[in-house]
Amino acid sequence: MTSNRVGFRRFQYKRKSDGQLIDACNLYINYPGDSTVVGEVAETVFCKSDIVPKDLKVGDNLQVFYNRFGSVESVSNNF
Repeated sequence: MTSNRVGFRRFQYKRKSDGQLIDACNLYINYPGDSTVVGEVAETVFCKSDIVPKDLKVGDNLQVFYNRFGSVESVSNNF
């Protein structure tokens, strides 16, 4: 799915299993809706900061790839 990056927020959270601090990022994106949506869909995508490209800017088009468990596997702005 191709989407447009509207904004982002980097932060840290403590992992419940071992208490380790993890660098994370919320990507705020929007993309055209299907026939059930009027306008665009807006959503927040949570991922680890190290998989977000360093050169990603607000307004970039990007692709988000998920693994079989529904977690973000990678984020790309080079396609």
